[in-house]
Amino acid sequence: MLQGCTTTNGYSDPQGPVTSVATLKGQMDMKSLFEFTAVSVEAIDERRIPFVRRGTLYKFKLAPGKHKILVDGGFNNGFGPDCPCEARLVVVGDFKAGHEYRLKGKVKDNRMLVWIEDIATSERVSNIASEPYVTSPKDTYIPVFIN
Repeated sequence: MLQGCTTTNGYSDPQGPVTSVATLKGQMDMKSLFEFTAVSVEAIDERRIPFVRRGTLYKFKLAPGKHKILVDGGFNNGFGPDCPCEARLVVVGDFKAGHEYRLKGKVKDNRMLVWIEDIATSERVSNIASEPYVTSPKDTYIPVFIN
């Protein structure tokens, strides 16, 4: 018997030529192997992105107009014990057909900031979301002794 699971209300790209839709992608800014800021799309209009399409490399097609984007943000500032850190933020962007957009993010004080900008013009097309970040979960090791 073949079994599996699927999401019935996940996000799916609108159909049509590239000139009739907008595209949105995440962003990874790397200073070194252990110093980075990354922002990626987790949901569009409350429709979750399948896990295999999450990350900063994927481009998503959007119908023109306003869309609510749930963003997964994360960063690391080296080898400190308090990071990597993460935050979930919501931005609302106004998208135009034929334009390409990217998420942008930065850390300021104890908060993560995220917005959307047009790649060609660097114009901001969304609000700037701001949320406090938290330390990402760490692996927990439980020793098991076998006699």
